[in-house]
Amino acid sequence: MKTEWQFHYKTHGFYFNKEYKFKGKLTPDNEEHRIEEFTFHLRIEINRATEIATDCEQSGKLFITMPFNYDDAKKYIKLVIFNISQQISFQHGNFEILGGLITGESIPETEEEKIILGDKTCFAEVNIEEVSKTTVFNPENIKNGSYNVALLSQFNHANKMDHPIERYNAFFKILEDKYSLNIPREKIAESLKNEELYTYYKEVFNEYEKTDKDDFNKFVYEIVDIRHRCSHLKKGHEFGYLPNDEELVTRVNPMSDKLMFLTKYILENS
Repeated sequence: MKTEWQFHYKTHGFYFNKEYKFKGKLTPDNEEHRIEEFTFHLRIEINRATEIATDCEQSGKLFITMPFNYDDAKKYIKLVIFNISQQISFQHGNFEILGGLITGESIPETEEEKIILGDKTCFAEVNIEEVSKTTVFNPENIKNGSYNVALLSQFNHANKMDHPIERYNAFFKILEDKYSLNIPREKIAESLKNEELYTYYKEVFNEYEKTDKDDFNKFVYEIVDIRHRCSHLKKGHEFGYLPNDEELVTRVNPMSDKLMFLTKYILENS
């Protein structure tokens, strides 16, 4: 059984002048899904109707054929498109693979597989991104001269970051600026365990979860550990995050949202 996966792409800073076909090999480095090296086929098609666009140089479709059925291929498809996008982006420009709508087709290779599939050969996935509601400007929220404008700019910068590592570190810098003691060999976790930050922590999160000093100390340990893993990479010691690590979704993003709420409250009330 084979599967062909279809994605949409955009290019920034370069373009394809024709259809391209490639054959690539990949060995997943994943203990849970460890398999031998496999070969996949790649086809890049130009969307000629929208070659001239305002937000990109070119758009089109990317087709990836993998030697697995749907369930097995789904384990590795993110790794394949990540490797493709990173290699092309590194050598040419930003190659953006869009994941909102993913379609594909299962391709039977034997009569038995044809019977098993029947007419259910096509599949589709829609990944919905929640968009915040648009709000109306309220002039009463303006506090003339009372905000720390430098940290406001840092907060706004963090809020614009797309990648989880960059976004997390940008929010953490606000806590670091406000509560670092700027002493030799400072342990930032100990500096963050102060009464003011504990008070803000309770005021922000008590409405949603019961919080006490132990919870706060665990929170501080967690955000500092994530900061270290976002800032440092020592893969030989299994430490640090790469741009496609699953924990960026399961661990970093939720904690980044907590930092966003906490730092916003701090800036509004200090």
